[in-house]
Amino acid sequence: MPLAPLRVIQEIDCAAAYHRERGACVFCDIVAEEISFGKRVVAENSSFLAVAPYASCFSFETWILPKKHFSHFENIPEAEAGALAGVLKTALGKLSASLPDLSYNLIVHTMPVQQPEARHYHWHIEITPKLTRVAGFEWGTGFYINTVSPEDAAEILNSGRKYKI
Repeated sequence: MPLAPLRVIQEIDCAAAYHRERGACVFCDIVAEEISFGKRVVAENSSFLAVAPYASCFSFETWILPKKHFSHFENIPEAEAGALAGVLKTALGKLSASLPDLSYNLIVHTMPVQQPEARHYHWHIEITPKLTRVAGFEWGTGFYINTVSPEDAAEILNSGRKYKI
């Protein structure tokens, strides 16, 4: 495997294990489940889905996933780039409206460019608002304390209510 951030390598490896066990892409399954469940959807259009993911590490963490399977971000069909921009603008607008003085990280998770198209991995964007600091417990254990459930986060974002930190 080419050099890539450890977290992405682990994510790709886990997605490959899921695919071996279930014969499906875990991210395609997440897209289907989130659309069906509906309570964690933050924004959606014909090509992309933005959700407050189940078991998120950070309060108001938001993922943007293509509805069609693509393992490489750089292979987004040109016709869908506008749809990505639209759902990203909507998700960031909702985050900005609900969270005062919003600061965030936006991370693109994608297969390494040198790797061929992969049936087991699905590129996605993770938006992690910087509302609190990672502390000793998180650093020491790798477990994160998230004080806002993804369902509550999606409800707040979709309502436009201000969230007090």
